[in-house]
Amino acid sequence: MTCKLRFGVQLLTLGLTIAGITAPAHAELILAYDSSNSATGATASEWWPGVVTMPLVRGEGLSPGTGGTFNSSGWTEEPTDYLEWGWSSSQPVNLSDLDLRYDRSSSGPAVVDIQLSVNGGAFQSIFHDSDVNVSGEDNIDIDLSAFTSVSSAAFRLFGTGASSGAGTFDIEPLSGVSPARGIVVNGSVAAVPEPSSFVLASLAIGCLGLHQLRRRKAA
Repeated sequence: MTCKLRFGVQLLTLGLTIAGITAPAHAELILAYDSSNSATGATASEWWPGVVTMPLVRGEGLSPGTGGTFNSSGWTEEPTDYLEWGWSSSQPVNLSDLDLRYDRSSSGPAVVDIQLSVNGGAFQSIFHDSDVNVSGEDNIDIDLSAFTSVSSAAFRLFGTGASSGAGTFDIEPLSGVSPARGIVVNGSVAAVPEPSSFVLASLAIGCLGLHQLRRRKAA
């Protein structure tokens, strides 16, 4: 084997070693709420270990409703009439999609708009439902793929078109999902490199450099 060929093989091996240091990003459940009712706010039921969760809460314009699921009344189209949830993380994630199920009473908000703020930025609409079903509806795979390198996220769900302030809006468990989840945020998180991988890569680079130095001295 010639020197040039040996060098090529060594370089290829080094490249493969470094390429394997960090595993490719993979789908993760970032955050989920099981839709349990709470007057003060519902804590997240599941989350990726790297995030600090926010509870699912009502804006100041809403009041807690009755029942076992997250029910709210007072939808009078004030700026504080919203539901909010989210998280922060020391490791940025790439968002992929949002799933949730909800229903309303006959006098509850007929229109829903969900907005998202990432990394402390302005809220922007990510989903609009102009005809909320009284019987309930699953909204699956709401696209969030445009939001990458997210270190913090806050979602707000606004409801309008209620015929009465006594009308209610309810977060319900998604159909056919176990364990029960009413809101799910999914994304991808890059795997954390193993320390041993850095050591192996450093050794490979050092050995390759030493080999080239010896070749130059021998020449």
